[in-house]
This record gives sequence, structure tokens and C-alpha cells, in this order.
Amino acid sequence: MADWISFQHSIENQVDNIITSKDHDVENLDNQIINIIISAAEQSIPQTKPCVLERHKPLPYWNDDIKTAFRNRNRARNKMNRTKNINDIIEYKRLKAIAQRVIRQTARQHWQSFCDTLHSHTRLGTVWNMARKMNGTKSNPTSIPLIQDGNVVQLNKDKAEVFARSFASVSSTTNYSPDFQRHKTNIEQNHTYLFTNNSPDTEITSCLNKDFTKQELSLAINQFKKNSSPGAKCKVMHYGKCNIGLSYTMNGQPVEEVRNERDLGIIEGIGPMQGSLLQSQPHAGANKQNNQV
Repeated sequence: MADWISFQHSIENQVDNIITSKDHDVENLDNQIINIIISAAEQSIPQTKPCVLERHKPLPYWNDDIKTAFRNRNRARNKMNRTKNINDIIEYKRLKAIAQRVIRQTARQHWQSFCDTLHSHTRLGTVWNMARKMNGTKSNPTSIPLIQDGNVVQLNKDKAEVFARSFASVSSTTNYSPDFQRHKTNIEQNHTYLFTNNSPDTEITSCLNKDFTKQELSLAINQFKKNSSPGAKCKVMHYGKCNIGLSYTMNGQPVEEVRNERDLGIIEGIGPMQGSLLQSQPHAGANKQNNQV
């Protein structure tokens, strides 16, 4: 869209310089005014490429008989729309039926002629290409361009860059509130012990740290709820004896603190001692089934 306000200001600023000049040559002043208008237009009016309409390729069975039948049908339709006469309506419907019959007969003959050329070495792709051409289907549809900051993006590589920059801006830490950013920086710099795992290796922790087996994964998938989505279900569970139990907020709302939670069909809970993990019944059943295989 043209920025006419910027166009006007650009011309006014440059015309003032011409008025204050002492050059009285008419041709020189005329050329300067023309250059000012062109310069202001290039800065304020976006340039677009001329729209060249792509002609559709005719159907493979298109011939003069179909062209004549279509021409007669269209003439009868235009006459019917002008006169609204009952005889013209009947004539249009008759010529329309003739055009449809000519198309069907010509298409059938062309397909039979094509099938006569097939043999045992004919590639399947050749048959499908002819079928798409017979139906008028485009095999390579044109891609939809993107518009970013007024610029049209055509190439797939440039589109990928646009999507990457958009996703990066959405996922950037600059979207967090200043309070959360300060809290995040404070935790990362002054509470590094929260990210270390100094708990002793026990039988329970060794089981939790093992990789998922096929049986456990199948059991977890079977316990999924149908047509469910994650949504805003963030919860906090404090692990470890050294955990100071910080409270967290999301979008200004406190995040719920829980002592046990089901994740992937497995219930993890906190026992009587803060930070101790209890193995749930589904998890123990999965281990038992795995051991039997």
C-alpha cells in the first residue's frame, strides 16, 4: 500500500530547495520536478510485478469438435440471458446436452486409444499422469507466498527462515516478565546446588533412572485418555532433601504444588520423608511384566 503522507512530505521538502535556488532555466527546473516526483514515488509507493495470467493447458482429448460444441452452447446461453424466451431456453439446454455428450465420447475414445498403447513394460507413473491430465488435475500446484513486513516471500528456503525467526521470537526469554527473568537469573547463578543430584543410589532410584522398556511404554500408551491434550497443566513437585520448596508462578498465577502425580500412566509420589520416591503400583506391575518376558 502506498504511503501518501510520506510521498507528500518528500515532495514538499525537495520542492522547497528548488524554490530557494537561483536557477531560472525552465527545462532544468522541469527535469528537477520530474526527478523529485519519481524519487518520492519510489520511496513511498511499493512496486509490484505485473500479473501474468497463466493459461491452463487444454485437456489431452480437446479437439475442434469440443471447441465447436462449446462455442454453440455459449452463444445459446448468451442469447437466452438476453431474451428470456422459452424457445431460447430449450435451445440452450439442447446444445448444452450435445456439448456434454461430445466431451464424454471424445474422452472415452482418447482413453481407449491410450490404453491400447500400454504393455507390460509401461511405467505405472505414466498411467497416473494421464489419469490426472484427463481430470484436469495439476500435478505441481503453485505454492502460496508469505508476506513479511510488506515483502513477498516466494522461495521455500526464505519461507523456512521466516518461520524460524517467528518461532524464535515467540520462544525467546524476552517474552517473560521482568520479575520472572530476575528470578530465573538468581536461581541459575546463586542456587546451582538445585541442579545437582547428590542423592545416594538406592534400589528405587536405580529403577527410576533406567530406560523405558517396550512393555512399560505400551502400558503407558494404553492408559492414555482419548482426545486429550496437555493444556495448561503445569504442577510443581519438590524432590530432594535439600529442596527449599520455592513457589512458582506462571502468568501471574501460582503453580499448584502436589505430592504425587500421574505422568505417562505412571504415578510418582513423595513419601513421608520429604524427597523420597515411592514406586507406584502401575510402575511395579510394568517391571514385573518385563521381568517375565
